[in-house]
Amino acid sequence: MRGKAQVQPDFLTVVNLNEAVPADHPLRAIKRRVDAVLQKLSPLFDQLYAEKGQPSIPPEQLLKARILTALYSVRSERLFCEQLAYNLLWLWFLDREFSEGSLDRSVFAKNYERVLSAEVAKLFFVEVYDLSRQEGWTSDEHFTADGTLIESWASLKSFVRKDGGDKKKVDAAKDDDPGNPTINFHGRKALQ
Repeated sequence: MRGKAQVQPDFLTVVNLNEAVPADHPLRAIKRRVDAVLQKLSPLFDQLYAEKGQPSIPPEQLLKARILTALYSVRSERLFCEQLAYNLLWLWFLDREFSEGSLDRSVFAKNYERVLSAEVAKLFFVEVYDLSRQEGWTSDEHFTADGTLIESWASLKSFVRKDGGDKKKVDAAKDDDPGNPTINFHGRKALQ
């Protein structure tokens, strides 16, 4: 007999996000260490905010969101907020209640920029990096970057030799196009 899909009824449930995350999940160790760094920097966060006014997104959540975007290669704040709406692991990592759900993308982006431009954000990432070096999570042997997350203004026309060997060619090309000279590098061997 063919089964029939039933429309899921509305119901009340209690979700404990801490129990939903497996005990051996790698993010548990990262969260524990990141929370220790954030606790240490908490007095500096207090200095960023006024005593009165509307409560904002906690800076701890904004910085932890940056870690998630790096670990999971999330390409934009819009996509992060969209995925946060249904990703229980991320809600748990950010210490958000299930009922809070996601963040408003525009408010998130504005607060994100403000916190990341503060000196305390730099201290946070230095601490996290130092911690990752101590734990052996990073090394100097290999480096990989997701190119979609790196903003680049370089173009083929901007490559020149560091030793100045192309100076004559660049100067000659500026006569034709002073703003963005074109130099033909085809057939040249790379310097070792």
